[in-house]
Amino acid sequence: MCTKKAQKKITDVSVIVPVYNVEKYVARCLESLVNQKCDCSYEIIIINDGTKDKSMDIVNDYAARYDFIHVYTQENSGVSVARNNGIAKACGKYVMFVDSDDYVSPSYISVLYNTAEAYGSDIAQCNYRNIFDSNDGGMNNFILHKKGVFEGKKVFGEVLMDITVRSYIWNKIYRRSLFTDNDIYFPQGMCFGEDISVMPQLFYYADKVSFANDTLYYYAHHEGSVTGTISKRDTISYLRAYASLRMFFMESEDIFEQHRFIYYLLRKKISITIYGMLIRCWWRDPKNTHVLSTYKRTRKYLKACSSKKQSIRYTTTELTTDK
Repeated sequence: MCTKKAQKKITDVSVIVPVYNVEKYVARCLESLVNQKCDCSYEIIIINDGTKDKSMDIVNDYAARYDFIHVYTQENSGVSVARNNGIAKACGKYVMFVDSDDYVSPSYISVLYNTAEAYGSDIAQCNYRNIFDSNDGGMNNFILHKKGVFEGKKVFGEVLMDITVRSYIWNKIYRRSLFTDNDIYFPQGMCFGEDISVMPQLFYYADKVSFANDTLYYYAHHEGSVTGTISKRDTISYLRAYASLRMFFMESEDIFEQHRFIYYLLRKKISITIYGMLIRCWWRDPKNTHVLSTYKRTRKYLKACSSKKQSIRYTTTELTTDK
């Protein structure tokens, strides 16, 4: 929650930006955020996740110039913990999440905020553009983007499919109470795929979800990004996200029965993705003995996640403590 000092300046939107070793990109990110063209009030919450480079020198310079930038520091605990801490510090009616190596359109906040307000939505989503180091122009998301206003439960299945409604956390605005009232948190200790376990819950509890046609978020692909450096740890993290989602399904038999087929397709997608990640690990280092052991455990965990038995609870705990 807001501190007493911060409560005097309740804002419309809180933008949460975790920072870790992004000195090459963070200025571009912050420049895009401080130059937003919007009538609503907003704050930028920077969570320093124990960064080891000069990222915070850049951040502190911006914070000294803009009084709506608030900086907090945590021991290196990962992006999930950083986002949870950001939500706890946020004073906005809505929250947004921006990765510190990405950047946004000047109308990113205004379009999503106005869309949510106009339709009374708990979530509003925009389209995005992929940016590559080797191609400054980037490439628009080519997958069909959903349009209109819907009940959250009506698009819950589409979030699981992750096609027309992507499970990315960053191209959306959320009513902050959606997190706080439903005890929704990002799973700690996860470095990859944490969106998968959180997004379906948010959509399930959302009364209304609206979609803006505008392309407002620029997602960076580069050698140092998570998607550019897949490891064994990332594979386990992705699997944990899936196990966490299965736990959510188990809490309500109706959810599972209504979306059984979609869940089956999701499991197939997760399987293909994880095996692809392991192949990439092996391709980079054919002598890596961890790849085979991770593959065997992956098959075991995926089988458990497909079961309706309570054994999935043990599996999730085991994944949580896996190194």
